[in-house]
Amino acid sequence: MEQGKNIFTVEYECGRIKEFEKKILAKGVCKAFLPMSFVYFGDTERANYDCSGYQPLANCEFRNSKEMVDLLEKCVFALIDSCGHLINPKKIELNAGTVFYSGSRKEVRFAYVPKAIPAEKTSNVFAELLKHIEKSARSKEMQDYAKVIASYIEYSNGSFFDVIHYLGELKQEIHACG
Repeated sequence: MEQGKNIFTVEYECGRIKEFEKKILAKGVCKAFLPMSFVYFGDTERANYDCSGYQPLANCEFRNSKEMVDLLEKCVFALIDSCGHLINPKKIELNAGTVFYSGSRKEVRFAYVPKAIPAEKTSNVFAELLKHIEKSARSKEMQDYAKVIASYIEYSNGSFFDVIHYLGELKQEIHACG
């Protein structure tokens, strides 16, 4: 992955992103993803992502557990939005380098980087992101919340809407505990 100030680029084999997905991503129809453009070089495609105003999650620091849970909630809403635009979350690589956050807009957007092997379940994609967040968490409390959320996802086998409700309960708990 090559990174610049406002654009970064990823190269991969042709055909990893379907043509209808490219149209959705290039036109910016789905607000869950950074605007993209595509360039072809024989059997290789290059995707250029415009991340103006956003920074990768790897560069973000959460001040507290509430901020972390808020961001995770935004990620789940973005995954739901992607489903509404026929983008399969099982095929998306979600990690601290492909999830972008704008502090001024309070928005999350993904860089659509196709996974080499699609995830078995949609919730596994989100669980992978939680592992990255848990590793980078500044406090034991944040690590514990990331573990609890990952456990919930693994054992509940619920939908993204169930995850949203669970995150809402955690936010209430955090607020009540002050």
